[in-house]
Amino acid sequence: MSSKGAISSKGKFDQFNRNIPFSALVQALRDLMGQLLSESDTQLQQWKSQILDAVGATGQVIIDVIPELERIIGQQPPPPVPELSGSAAQNRFNLLFGKFIQVFTTKEHPLVMFLDDLQWADSASLNLMKLLKQKLSSLSSATLTSLTQRTMSQTKTGMEEILDLATLMKASRTLSEDISLDGAIANLMQVVRENAGAETVALMLFTEQELMLTAVATGQEFTTIDPIPVVGTQAVPLSIVNQVKRSQKPLVLDNVSNNNAYASDAYIQKYQPQSILCLPLVDRGHPIGILYLENNQITGAFTTERVEVLNLLCSQAAISLENALLYQESQNYAQTLEQTQLQLVQSEKMASIGQLVSGVAHEINNPVGFISGNLDYATEYIQDLMDLLQLYQQ
Repeated sequence: MSSKGAISSKGKFDQFNRNIPFSALVQALRDLMGQLLSESDTQLQQWKSQILDAVGATGQVIIDVIPELERIIGQQPPPPVPELSGSAAQNRFNLLFGKFIQVFTTKEHPLVMFLDDLQWADSASLNLMKLLKQKLSSLSSATLTSLTQRTMSQTKTGMEEILDLATLMKASRTLSEDISLDGAIANLMQVVRENAGAETVALMLFTEQELMLTAVATGQEFTTIDPIPVVGTQAVPLSIVNQVKRSQKPLVLDNVSNNNAYASDAYIQKYQPQSILCLPLVDRGHPIGILYLENNQITGAFTTERVEVLNLLCSQAAISLENALLYQESQNYAQTLEQTQLQLVQSEKMASIGQLVSGVAHEINNPVGFISGNLDYATEYIQDLMDLLQLYQQ
């Protein structure tokens, strides 16, 4: 685990997971937890005591990010702290994360963390590493309490609760869990339903440049359907979807029924939705699909903070869906290849049988040809023999 008291762990940033905050740092810390679990019970108790002293009642927040930690400090109660908006939650999480890492950075056992492919690091990781470099040694419980109170006071009164950073990371991991297309779609719909504040969610994916309705969720009901062209359905407002399709930019409408720009849309006229959010799913400039969200209860349901979070989740979802589509294509190709191989084997078998029949026919044809070629002579000989017998009888 260590050399001369030093503790080392490693993580690697991934080009295709740049939208998952702290991916390499979490990977390195999970590696570190695995090393701690290999130590003696006495040492584990010491680590448990030090970690609990550092994180206090907010240990579950770290467990949500690093599940292996629960095997060291045990199951923790939900943190007794209120939900905060994006920047406030990030500040609080950064400070808590710093206090947690500080447990492993002492003169007796300095922490050496190897982070590979730093060029793919996300901005949240870079900001946290900068914070750790500048303030790690001075973090304290009073600092955490003071900054938390200050960020709470800066939060707008009445602002709806949105995902804090730990919840965002859990959602990102959920989106990356399944490589199959059906699994990726189900995970996306689950994450959106849990965190978007939408009553209706519709997922549309591009198939050969045509937008196809793939999944629909209404309330707690989620349905995966056989893909059908969006233009042939009444499941979404086509004017809004087409605008997002052309612009490839999110569209937020707070009071749709009073918006004359979409008043002629048949869907808007029929259902009179209150709030709409339509998001493009784009992976490295390549459009994957469109996510449509709707709330019929209140206007302004999709706040700026919520849209920012959903934009981040959609970026990760686009990567997951693209990987799932590529995986499905590879599976289809493998299945086609297997069928082609079976056909080739059958063809080879038939060719072998054909060669065998041809050989047998050739072997039979030789004596038959010999007999056929000498049959005329034999007939003449027999006729001569019959003439001689007649002469003898006379």
